[in-house]
Amino acid sequence: MSTHQYIRAGRKRLRMSEQQFATAVGVSRGAVQQWERPDGTAPRRRSWQRVADVLGVSVNELLSGLRTELTLEVRAEVPLVSEVEAG
Repeated sequence: MSTHQYIRAGRKRLRMSEQQFATAVGVSRGAVQQWERPDGTAPRRRSWQRVADVLGVSVNELLSGLRTELTLEVRAEVPLVSEVEAG
C-alpha cells in the first residue's frame, strides 16, 4: 500500500473527516488532501511523527505501508516449548 493510500485508509478507519484529521495533525485540510492524492505531495518530514501518532502507527509503518503489529500478534499466538528433551 502506498503512503497516500495508507494515510487515507487510516483516516477513514478512524472515521475522521479531512478537517478533523488535519486539526489533529496540526496542518491544513489542503495538506491532508495533497497527502491522500496519488499525484499529491507527501507530508513534510516534521509532520511524519504527528501523522503516525494520530493513525496509531510507527513512522516506519507509515512509510512502508505495512502494519508490523500484525506480525507481533501472530507471534504472540505461537506456543512456546517449555521443556526440551535430549536423547
